[in-house]
Amino acid sequence: MSERLLPLRVVVICATDGFVRALPLNGAAERALELNRHLAEGKHGVEVSMLLYDFNRDSTPTSNWPFPVTYLPHADYFDPKYAQLGRLVRKAKPDVLVISDSALLVRSGRRLADAAGCSLVYEMHAQERVPALSWVGTAEGMHDGVVQREALRLADAVVTFTGEDARYAVDAGAGQVMHLPCGAVPWPAVPGGNPRGPVVVAADLTRASNAQALATLNSCLPDGMPVAVYGRYPAPMRTLLPRLTLHGPVPNLHATLAHGSVGIAAHSEPAGMRAQILAYMAAGLPVIATRQAATGLENTGAVLFSDEPDMADLPQLLAMLRKDPELGRSLGLHGHRRIEQMLSWSRIAERAASAYRSVRPERAGTKASAGARMLYEHPPHWLALPPGPSRALPADRVEAGLNTLADAAVDCARMGASGHLGVHFPPQDSRVDGGRVTFTVPRAVLTVFMQWPRQTAERTTAGLQAAAHCGHITVPRVTGHAGSPGSASWVSLTPVSGTPITDVEDAGAGARILGRVAGYLHCLPQEAWSGVPRLSRTRTSLDTTRRPERLRLLSVLRRSGHHRDGCGLAFVHGNLHAGSVLTGPDAASRPVVTDFSACGVGCPDEDLATLYVHHAGDGHWGEIWSAYQEVCGRAVDLTHVAWHGARYVRWALQDGQPAHLVETVTKALPDLLGFLTDDAVMDHR
Repeated sequence: MSERLLPLRVVVICATDGFVRALPLNGAAERALELNRHLAEGKHGVEVSMLLYDFNRDSTPTSNWPFPVTYLPHADYFDPKYAQLGRLVRKAKPDVLVISDSALLVRSGRRLADAAGCSLVYEMHAQERVPALSWVGTAEGMHDGVVQREALRLADAVVTFTGEDARYAVDAGAGQVMHLPCGAVPWPAVPGGNPRGPVVVAADLTRASNAQALATLNSCLPDGMPVAVYGRYPAPMRTLLPRLTLHGPVPNLHATLAHGSVGIAAHSEPAGMRAQILAYMAAGLPVIATRQAATGLENTGAVLFSDEPDMADLPQLLAMLRKDPELGRSLGLHGHRRIEQMLSWSRIAERAASAYRSVRPERAGTKASAGARMLYEHPPHWLALPPGPSRALPADRVEAGLNTLADAAVDCARMGASGHLGVHFPPQDSRVDGGRVTFTVPRAVLTVFMQWPRQTAERTTAGLQAAAHCGHITVPRVTGHAGSPGSASWVSLTPVSGTPITDVEDAGAGARILGRVAGYLHCLPQEAWSGVPRLSRTRTSLDTTRRPERLRLLSVLRRSGHHRDGCGLAFVHGNLHAGSVLTGPDAASRPVVTDFSACGVGCPDEDLATLYVHHAGDGHWGEIWSAYQEVCGRAVDLTHVAWHGARYVRWALQDGQPAHLVETVTKALPDLLGFLTDDAVMDHR
C-alpha cells in the first residue's frame, strides 16, 4: 500500500495592481488566481494561501477568493524589518514560499524562507531591465536586470514560462529551473469564432507595451473594420483611438471573446507568455500575432503570423481569413485543442504540484548583495500618486504623476549606463524632448529613449553602424547600448563636433551638403545595411474636423496606392533635413550626421520627399536635387517623390507632433496634392 502524501503547504506572496477585488485585470493576476485555484481545488495534496499587496487604488478587499487570502498594507511592502510579513509567513509554516516580485524577493524573500525553514521559488514572468512607464504608475521592469539576476541567484528554484526565459535563468546562475507555462480554462467553444463578429483585443492597456501594441493595430487596420477592446484602459485612450470600441474589464472574458471573429496581438517585443493569446485560443478564435507577441506559442497551429513592420500586412491576413472560413476554423480548433491537451490550468497545476514537491532549500543562508538591495529598498514614486485612471483627475495632477515616473525611468537608465560604461553621467533636469533625454560629458554622449524605446535604440545603433561604411560623412561611434521590452533604452556615442546647417550663412551651400549626404547614404552597398530594420512610421487616426485639406490628403492617398509598386530599396535616413546634419569644423571636412533614430531599409525617395517638404519653401530644393544627382545619379520619378511626400505629411499631421513640424508640412501640402492630381508638375527647381 503506497504511503499517503502529506499536504504540501504553499504560501504565495503577490504584489500587484492587477486585481479589482478578485477580478484579474492582467496576465500576472490571472495566473496568480487560476494556477493557485487549481492547485487548491485539485487532488494534488496542496494547501495554498496568498499574502496580497493590492496596489490597485480602485480595488477594495474581498473574501470572494477560492483559497485563503490575507491583505497586507502598502507600507508593509517596504518595511525593512518585514515584521508583519515575517510573522504571517512563519504562522503559515509553508513548505514552499513562492514570490514573483524580484525586488521583494531580493529585499526579504530569502530571509523569510530561511526563518520559516522552507524552500524559496522565484516565479519569473519575463526578463526585466530598466523600468518602463505604465499609465497606472507601476514600474514594469527592474534596474538593468541587476535585481532580477540577484533573485535568480537567491531562489532555490525558478519557474519560467518560455524556453528562452529558462535559458536566460540558467545563464544567470539559477539553480533548479522549472518550466511551468501559462494556461487557460478550456471552456466549450465553436472553432473559428463568429465570422461576422468584430476583431477583438484583450489586454491591460495601462501597460506601456500593450498600449503601444494597440496603437500599432489602430494604424494598420482597414477602414470600417469593427474592433472590440476588452481590458483596463486609461481614460485619454478613448479620444486618442476613437475608431476602437473600448469596453473595459469584463467578468466573463471567455463568453465575450466567443462573439469575436479573430484575436489580435500586435506587440513588437517579446515578454514572457502572453495571456491574451491563450484566452483567444481557449475561446476557439483564430489568432493573428507578431512573432514577438507569440513567444512560447509559436508551434500551436493557432496563429497566423505577421512578418511586416508595424503589422502592415494585417489587412491581407484578415482578408485571407474572410475568404477562407475553413482556415479560421482550423486555427481555432488547433488552438482550443492545445489548451485542452497541454495548456489547461488543471494540467499545469498538476505539473506545479510535482515541481514544488521536488524543491529543496539548497540555497538557504545565501545573502543578497548590498547593491541589489539598495536599488529597491525605498518606496517608489508611484505609491504617492493619485488614484488610478478610471477616476477623473485634474490634468495638472496627472501630468505631475507621469512626469515623476518619466524622471525615475530616465534616472535608472542614466545610472545603468554609468555603471556599464564606467563613465559618470551627472543627474540633470530630465526634460523629455522628442521622446528622448540627452546627457553630455567630455568623453561620451548618452541618449535615453522614452518613446518606442527599444526599437528606436536598435534603429539608432544599426543605422550608425551602417553609415560608418560611408567614407564621405562622419558619424559617432557607438560605445554602448541597452534596453528591454517596453522599457527606457539608452545608447552611448563618442562626441562629435560641427555647426548645424541651419546656422550656416550660405543657405545654398547648406542645401548642397544635404543633397550630397542623401546621395552618399543611398549609395551604401547592401551588405552595409543588411542588419538595419525596415523603415517604419507609426500611423494613428488623423483629425479631419474642420480641416478639408486633410480630408483631401486622405482621399488622394487612397487613390494613389499604385505608387507603392515604384518603390526601390536602399538605406534611408528617415528624418533628413537641415536640423539633422552638421557641417565640419572647416570647408574641407566631411559633413557630420549624428541621429539615425528614424532610419531603415526602404525606398530612397522617402529621404528626397522629406527634403522637399522641409526645403521647398526656402527656394533651395533645386540645389539639393543637383547635389544629389552629382553623387548618386539615380533615375528618379518626381511624382513618386511627391507621393512619399504626401505620406510623410500624413504622418507629421498626427496628434502629438511638434508644432513647428506641423506648420512646415502644412505649407508643403497644397503643392504635393497638386503634383499627385495632375494640377501641377513637380520638377527639380
